[in-house]
Amino acid sequence: MQSVRLLEITNDFPPTLGGIENYIYSIVARWEPSDVVVLTRATHGSEAVDATLDAEVRRERVATLLPTPGFQAKVLDLLAGTHFDMVHFASATLPLSLLGPRILRATGIPYAVTVHGGEFMIGAKLFRPLMQQALGEAAVVLPVSTFTQGAVLRLLKDPPPTEVVTPGVDPARFAPQPKDRAGQGPIILCVCRLVARKGPSTLIAALPRILARHPRTTLQIVGGGSDLRRLEHAARATGVSSSVRFVGPVPWSSLPRYYAAADVFALPTRERFWGLETEGFPLVYLEAASAGLPVVAGAAGGVGEAVADAETGIIVDGRSLDETAAAIIRLLDDPALARSMGTLGRQRVLSGFTWDEAVEQFRTALRKHAG
Repeated sequence: MQSVRLLEITNDFPPTLGGIENYIYSIVARWEPSDVVVLTRATHGSEAVDATLDAEVRRERVATLLPTPGFQAKVLDLLAGTHFDMVHFASATLPLSLLGPRILRATGIPYAVTVHGGEFMIGAKLFRPLMQQALGEAAVVLPVSTFTQGAVLRLLKDPPPTEVVTPGVDPARFAPQPKDRAGQGPIILCVCRLVARKGPSTLIAALPRILARHPRTTLQIVGGGSDLRRLEHAARATGVSSSVRFVGPVPWSSLPRYYAAADVFALPTRERFWGLETEGFPLVYLEAASAGLPVVAGAAGGVGEAVADAETGIIVDGRSLDETAAAIIRLLDDPALARSMGTLGRQRVLSGFTWDEAVEQFRTALRKHAG
């Protein structure tokens, strides 16, 4: 297939951690290096990340890329001096995505925007005209799920073409491993940003019921965020501190070993603020499935596209400690069911959710609409 020379503009790029960062890094890492330039911001650890890529990464020494006249001029100078087929924004986050229509008018170079979930929902509700402006002139919009695609189509009266490009997983990195318990009990793993919308608070509230049935269980919470102190207090108040391990943020290179050691992956996320905060397509569920883990997931946004309910995991009301505890206990009580769900999850990843397949979807969509 013919290549696409791509200028990638994003605030969301490693070494910062998150689903969007993982998404765009994984695509850039698999792109022909001579056909992509990344324009992003400099953060602590940037040099080490950039050394892992053959592609060119240009970093602005600012806290956040904004569509200021100065930054816009730098982008236009870059586009004038080098041929690009397409400009891509890794997310619809405002105000940076407003550069898209400006670039199109100034250069004629088409632009594409990937739309995830929360960043779009908030922008579409609170800054509707601006979000319509950012997406309305795109050559193609790339939602990560059909849930997100539906939200985009509802926003725009005359929407540009949309092509769903789901995230992927590297199944060689996230793979089932033999468990060496050495006298340890079951491990429930939760990987997420520690914010109110995610599921650790429900897991902590549910843990006494789980421990009553499986008293040697450990809950490992991997990630950092503003909710850490509240969660630590909740663990103490609930009397389960000795059974909860707050691991903190973990680099991607170290994540697979946490999945490999776990018995169940649980992230009972939920929507907040009438759907303003939701999930587009949570990548961690695919990572867990690729590692052969059964999943307990919260019903929100595009979660049902990442987890096949009753096949690769169990979808629950993320606010319900009863449903969450019952789902986890069911999996711990029935190792055969847990293994079956983990096996089906791994097969599902291999059959349609690898990064190689995601990159081909992405490339095909851009080539189709690059003009």
